[in-house]
Amino acid sequence: MLELDRDENGRRRQKWISVRKELGLPKPATKKQAEELLIQKLKELQEGWFIEPSKMTLKEYLHRWLEDYGRTNLRQTTFESYETTIRLHIIPEIGNIPLANLKPAHLQKLYADKLKGGRADGKEGGLSPRTVRYIHAILKEALKHAVKWELVARSVAEAVDPPKERPKGQQSWTAEEVHRFLEAVKDHRLYPLYLLP
Repeated sequence: MLELDRDENGRRRQKWISVRKELGLPKPATKKQAEELLIQKLKELQEGWFIEPSKMTLKEYLHRWLEDYGRTNLRQTTFESYETTIRLHIIPEIGNIPLANLKPAHLQKLYADKLKGGRADGKEGGLSPRTVRYIHAILKEALKHAVKWELVARSVAEAVDPPKERPKGQQSWTAEEVHRFLEAVKDHRLYPLYLLP
C-alpha cells in the first residue's frame, strides 16, 4: 500500500497495488518481488512521477489516441492505415491488457506471433518483418503520447526491438541450371567469360 498526497480536503489517500498484476505474474509474487516493487513505487512517488494505475485497457487507449490525436494530427490516409492495423493486428492480440500492466514481453510476443502466423486474411504464413516493424512504429508513437498524457510512467515500446529485415540471401544456381545457361549462351560473344570461375 502506498500513502499518496492528501486530497484537496486534507484527507489521506492510499493506493493498494497488486504485485501480481503490476508485474504480470502467473502466480502470487514472492516477498522479494513485493519489496522490490514497493521500493520502485516509493522512488517514483518521491521523484514525482508516480502515476496511479488506470483500469483503461490498451484497446480503450488506442481508440482514444486515434480520436484525440490521430484524427487531427495525421493525414487521412495515415489515420486510416493506423486504424486498420490497430483493429486487425494489435487489438485482437493484446487489446484487453490494462495499459498500466502492458510489459515489453507482451509486445515482443506479439511481434514473434505475427511473424509466425499473423496474417489477418486467414492465409498461411506470417507477416513480413517490415509489416511487424510498422506495427511497432504505431505502438511506439501511441505509447509516447500515453507518457505525455501521464497515463503511464514509461513507454514499454522503447524496451522492445522490432524484427530486422531479413537479408536477401545470395542464391546459387544448381549444376543443372549452370549447364542450361551455358548451353543457351554458347554462341554469345562473351561465352568464354561465362566459363571463367
